[in-house]
Amino acid sequence: MRGRIGDKEPKLFGTVFLGASILLAGLLFLGASLLAAPSLLVAVGDKAPAPGAASLTRAAAAVLSVFAPRIATLVMFSTASLGRATGALPRWLVWLTFAVGAVELVNFSIAIPTIYLVPAWIALVSIVLLVRHPSHAFELDQQPAGEP
Repeated sequence: MRGRIGDKEPKLFGTVFLGASILLAGLLFLGASLLAAPSLLVAVGDKAPAPGAASLTRAAAAVLSVFAPRIATLVMFSTASLGRATGALPRWLVWLTFAVGAVELVNFSIAIPTIYLVPAWIALVSIVLLVRHPSHAFELDQQPAGEP
């Protein structure tokens, strides 16, 4: 996304996009490690996990079901704002991003369809960016055939 925008990037939206993306990746790693901890205790310790492991799993569920979708919404809104301000994304994808972000923002359930919203949105944006020809493509300096 940032490669498509170049120098036209609004600094506020760019900073929010980068910060929220880093925070989202960190939350996903944190949640995954919290969910893996009890099974790691079983694999390494060869004993059943302590009752406190259940509270660790609840903490992971809170991180993954409450905080991560809100940060994902921030990534979506900043991406849509950047795409709209610079023309890097088509208009239909900008509005679809705002709609999916609004659904993700108000969703407080862990329903199966909503789990796939963010990964599906990431895949769609990636495909559109790969397929769509950028308006300002990078050009290499061409030297005449006779010069070294």
